Amino acid sequence: MQKTIIPDIEKIQASLSHTNIDPEIKTLFDSSKMDEVEDRVMNKIESKPEDLDYILPILRALIRRKGEVRAEMLLQLLVDTIREKEKTELEYELFSSVLTFWPENTLARAGLMEHIQKAYGDSPDYELLVNHCDIENSRDPFQALHLLETWLRFGTGQGVYLPQRGVGRIKEIKPRLNVVRVEFQENKSELLSLRITEAERLLEFLPKGHILLEKLENLPALQTLAKENPDELIKKLFTSVDRPLKVSEIKEHLSQIITPKEWSSWWSKARKNPQLTISSGTKPIVSWSDSAADADKQIGEEFAKASPREKLDLLQKHSDRSEELVSTMLDNLATTAAAIKESKPALAFETILAIDKAAKNRPETESIGEFIARKDAPALITKIKDRTLRKNAVAAVKDIREDCADIFIRLLRTETDNQIVTLLYESLLNTKELETLLSSAVSDPESASGFYLWICRNILTRPELNRRLDYTFAQKLVGVINNPSFKSYHASLRKLFDPGNVVDKAIRNFDKEQAINFLSLIDRSGSLESYRKEDLRSEINRMFPDSEEEKEEYFYTTAEALDRKRKEFEHLTKVEIPENTEQLRKAKELGDLRENFEYKAARMRQEMLSSRAKTLHDQISMSKLIVPESVDTSAVSIGAKVVLKPVENGGEIQTITILGAWESDPSRHIYSHQAPAANALLGKKKSDKVEFNNIQFYIEDIKVWNE
Repeated sequence: MQKTIIPDIEKIQASLSHTNIDPEIKTLFDSSKMDEVEDRVMNKIESKPEDLDYILPILRALIRRKGEVRAEMLLQLLVDTIREKEKTELEYELFSSVLTFWPENTLARAGLMEHIQKAYGDSPDYELLVNHCDIENSRDPFQALHLLETWLRFGTGQGVYLPQRGVGRIKEIKPRLNVVRVEFQENKSELLSLRITEAERLLEFLPKGHILLEKLENLPALQTLAKENPDELIKKLFTSVDRPLKVSEIKEHLSQIITPKEWSSWWSKARKNPQLTISSGTKPIVSWSDSAADADKQIGEEFAKASPREKLDLLQKHSDRSEELVSTMLDNLATTAAAIKESKPALAFETILAIDKAAKNRPETESIGEFIARKDAPALITKIKDRTLRKNAVAAVKDIREDCADIFIRLLRTETDNQIVTLLYESLLNTKELETLLSSAVSDPESASGFYLWICRNILTRPELNRRLDYTFAQKLVGVINNPSFKSYHASLRKLFDPGNVVDKAIRNFDKEQAINFLSLIDRSGSLESYRKEDLRSEINRMFPDSEEEKEEYFYTTAEALDRKRKEFEHLTKVEIPENTEQLRKAKELGDLRENFEYKAARMRQEMLSSRAKTLHDQISMSKLIVPESVDTSAVSIGAKVVLKPVENGGEIQTITILGAWESDPSRHIYSHQAPAANALLGKKKSDKVEFNNIQFYIEDIKVWNE
């Protein structure tokens, strides 16, 4: 990106404030020996004109002592000398610095204007904007020069970039109105108007040759370059933007050049360019270096400052870079592993595994076998974050430990990574230990949640697991999709209830009684969607045509609640609906129904009352009284009062009542049997461990609700 010509005046002033006049010169000033001061400066200009730290404080002192004529002469001599030596950057620095303490100096103003003209003289707006900013007569030349350059950078025809809008060009400028108007490639019919200060803040200046402009002017050539030479395209991109980029920014800048379908494959190749460095983190920053050696140096500096965990990440990310860099990393990590062996054994173990992976023939300061032999080896393996290294650790256990089966069983209870669970499972195949764990995981999914989820994913494809596709498995799965502990997996688990999936296959192994019970079970499930319930119901009815007839659907209620609802229904049908019908008739007589508010309001109320009456009628007709004498307290059932004792000491005992939907009042600890939290308790017995509202309890007692 083209750099600005006019510098930041505050930075220059801050730099000059730290530069003091030479002590010997100060003495000459104090003695009013100005000719000697002049001689000293002239000698310095001849011998070392670039020593502005020496010369500028003297010029500033001359201005303060009204020595403008002498200062002007010395400045002209310095400029001539610098120009003879063709030191353009030094000349620019000189003019910028002089204007900070001598703003009216015409030589410095004119000098900076020459720099601006070289950079922007071919702009079609140059003369217009020079006259508009009036540098020659401005009392604040820095402000005027900065304004001029800003206008010139965003002059007519200039290419610009605005995130979310893309590439565009300045269509026209209005200096008197302080406005520029931009035409974007994606929408040429609509010009975006911005104040010049907004343009400076929001728009990115695109100099000639910028890749985004080339994308407008010669897209096919860039598309060819992307396929034939990814390294050159990356270089062109970073040369254009001249700053680090996020991966998302790279993708956006190269859109159209590289299609979304091609992106992953292309970026996998391009990112291997040795001049690129990619930072760690979830949103890595990509930087470009002038050479591969510079890139390695940058990575080495980042590595030296990193924490042990970050060093591991950097090694894995840059293990394919220069042999010298990787060797330095491995040496450092070996020392780190030895240092944290006692304080952070899991990280030390992971570090040794990473070293082993990166350099197989490298002598180690610590042995993998030493960690595998430890009593806490399973806990150490569980804490290894990198999947590949965790796999390597599992393989090492198999080679080293005689009790590897016991260790694998322990790992299966905690492992969540699908690939590693597969590795552990296949290592234990056909063992009694695995068979025991399978039974345990299926009957109590929370005891080995990762393994249970793996079983659900693989039960259809592994013959040795197929025999577990029965009523018990399907019943437990319904409980799991209602279990808050598995909340993050509920969406994927519900798919197991789809046609042709796990539950559908399990139904084929049901007997008639199990099918009827399963229908009741899914009806009470608050987590399973209606369309999935209907699919399962259709399949069960197809297999057992008379199961629907034997299935009873009731709306459970107490006698008191039923009496209240009957009175409500009677009031609706005999009072409210007739009254509203009369209001409808009167409103209709008022005229035009399209503009008749009273009619529309009465019509809406009629629909609401009718809907409520139908719902009550259906519920009352399906109602079944909860009779205290018939409540079975041997297990939790509808009509029970359940005393829950917290598993953890110090928790508060809770007593909840499970009734019908009409009686539900959580503020009084009364819950509908259809509520997921209460539904999960049905069928549980005294002393059973249960979960209620995400807290673990034991069932201490079961009573009838009215006791």
